[in-house]
Amino acid sequence: MVNKALRMKFVLLFSVVALLGGSVPVFAQQGAEQQAIPDGVQVQFNSSFVGVPVVETFLMSDTPQELTREQKALMEKGLNRSNLTGPRLPKMDAGAAADAPLLGTESNMGSRASTPGSALLFRYSNMGAIPPAGFASEIMETSHGQGGKNIFYTGNWFAARSINGGATWGYLNPFSDYPKFCCDQVALYDPARNMMIWYRQEIASATGENTLRVSVSNDGGATWASYTIGPKNVNSAWTGQWFDYPHLQIAGDYLYIATNVFNASNSWTRTVMLRWPLDALKARTGFGYNYFETSSWFTFVPVAGADHVMYFASNWPNVEPFNRIAIWKWAENSTSITQVVKSVAAWSTTSRGQVICGANDSGNWLARTDQRLLSGAVYRYQGSNLQYFGRNVIGFWWNVKQGGNFPRPYIDGAAFFESDLTQVAGLQGRPYMYNSTDCFAYPSFAPNDRGDLGFVTNWATSGSGYKPAVIYGIADDYALTPPGFAIRGLNTSSWRPAQPRFGDYNTVRAFEPGGSVWTGSAHIIGTNALGGRLNTPLYFVFGRERDYMNWANWYLK
Repeated sequence: MVNKALRMKFVLLFSVVALLGGSVPVFAQQGAEQQAIPDGVQVQFNSSFVGVPVVETFLMSDTPQELTREQKALMEKGLNRSNLTGPRLPKMDAGAAADAPLLGTESNMGSRASTPGSALLFRYSNMGAIPPAGFASEIMETSHGQGGKNIFYTGNWFAARSINGGATWGYLNPFSDYPKFCCDQVALYDPARNMMIWYRQEIASATGENTLRVSVSNDGGATWASYTIGPKNVNSAWTGQWFDYPHLQIAGDYLYIATNVFNASNSWTRTVMLRWPLDALKARTGFGYNYFETSSWFTFVPVAGADHVMYFASNWPNVEPFNRIAIWKWAENSTSITQVVKSVAAWSTTSRGQVICGANDSGNWLARTDQRLLSGAVYRYQGSNLQYFGRNVIGFWWNVKQGGNFPRPYIDGAAFFESDLTQVAGLQGRPYMYNSTDCFAYPSFAPNDRGDLGFVTNWATSGSGYKPAVIYGIADDYALTPPGFAIRGLNTSSWRPAQPRFGDYNTVRAFEPGGSVWTGSAHIIGTNALGGRLNTPLYFVFGRERDYMNWANWYLK
């Protein structure tokens, strides 16, 4: 037991370090909740401090802002520098080593028969070809937060707000208070505090430094309070380094911000998870916070649907073997983090430039992707799985190239029981999404309040000329436990990209309040104008027919 004098010294040390903006290590201790994970190890995390935010209001307009010439150049430079790859993977094609799919587990279009369990589209908002005039890019990276009729929607170069459930949109300029902004944005909503959260980041400077900015709104996006930090604000030793590729989720009382960190030479240095207190964000105060870092695993993905215990994972170690997933468990009332490493079914190691959907030319919309984790979720096995009925499962998903037993690119997955982080036995422990003739990529999964699993992803078929489409689906008591997902089509691109790029992510979230249906954001290439093929952002709401009133009670008053 820590004596009183030692405890006072630690508190004093933390206070001094916090005021200076440095960090102090918090060493892991054994806890009861970790004893249930026999192969887990304890890892340390650290602490730092962020000051009070800047309160600001953005001007709204009916159309997105037009970029200046300097902003256009900055955006293109930033797109080419963002989402950089991690540790080098083997050059050999390991496709033949990938475990083959089983017959009958293909993902196909679901039935449209009208039953209480039918998957329905409740809202579909096509926002049109809205990039600023004269600027074209096939990359969109859509994200959104939604609370009632208030929606905040982001893409690479724009942000939009709706106060009527997506019927109409107003636009604000993410450059106006953040001139070096580029390019990743994430939006999400904390229903417990009625708080919208907006993440942006800068392009790295010539010295290899940038900042991230987290803004929060307590009035549906009308006004914002913005916190800004750089890597050296987290840890004073992290000079000449920059943040890239964010993932954000909430889990009870904290906001979790995952990001990769690179140096001025664009070489990966570490992966970081920041944990910020939501009550302090709501109160718009400065606060101390914790963070965890590693240089052994590339790209963290925190799970959607966490409840006071956050799980996050990586499938990209910096040493062989590469068919491993590391999972970290961070309970919000614990002084420790537990790490477990699992060997899973082999997949074809996938680096950027190796994934092909259709011809390997400028129209290959999967040339930019790699195998990093893209999505994670805590969900529940429902009535279709009597063996594991009612058990919570943690799933993670990522893109894999064609090869070996998979003739087309597919989405691989791994699922683990939440109780002890052991992998689910058999096929259900590998919830992949594939079809021998179709391409699947860029998944986003999230549970509703029942633990049903909703998802949004991209899909392409030979019949469409492998133009990227948006699909959605549900895994619950009406559907077989995946794999073998039943999918529904939303919209298909009119064009393949003019350059070999698309993505880099879609977003699905539980509808709030109520939580029984889902909201999604994605994009298609909708037009060929203004000197390039332009994206069309999409916002939509979907669910089972039985849950229609959960949505209608908000939008049909």
